[in-house]
Amino acid sequence: MREKLDQWLCRQQEGGSRLANVNPAAEANIFGDPDAADVVFTSGADILVVGINVTHQVVLSGSGREKLASSKGKFAQYLTGILEVYFSYHCDAYNTNGVYLHDPTSLLAVVDPSLVTCTEGAVRVQTSGITRGLTILYSKQKRFEEVTKWSNMPTVKVAVTVDAPRVVKLVMDRLVA
Repeated sequence: MREKLDQWLCRQQEGGSRLANVNPAAEANIFGDPDAADVVFTSGADILVVGINVTHQVVLSGSGREKLASSKGKFAQYLTGILEVYFSYHCDAYNTNGVYLHDPTSLLAVVDPSLVTCTEGAVRVQTSGITRGLTILYSKQKRFEEVTKWSNMPTVKVAVTVDAPRVVKLVMDRLVA
């Protein structure tokens, strides 16, 4: 596993990094090593998946950015200095005046599970082809006669909705403190 991480870091340093999602099917982290992601999702570990379909519901708006800029909080001041790049990217890529709070949303969902509603099922990752990195959820509601690569897979929790206003408030309260 350490070798795979070292290879990934080398690719990032050689200009192989990507700022965001790399195609309509995959999130960048999953796309980077879909085989490892599939191993993790099928490992039986206690996993909560918070995908971009959920994190795209949580946006730090331009007014939130202004509030950070006027704050005396040291974290708010630090972020104000780097947010220009992210706001510019999101404006160009998504035509929005805000930034998606991917990582804070995922972290807060683990700390406070009441922030998200979830479903459960087996998750597999497409490891090659045009849909490389695509995650597929099988809710196990249908039973198949034949044994497949979906058979007997452990389930993971998958977030389907998020209380976006609460997440933004939690983030802002911490940053401006």
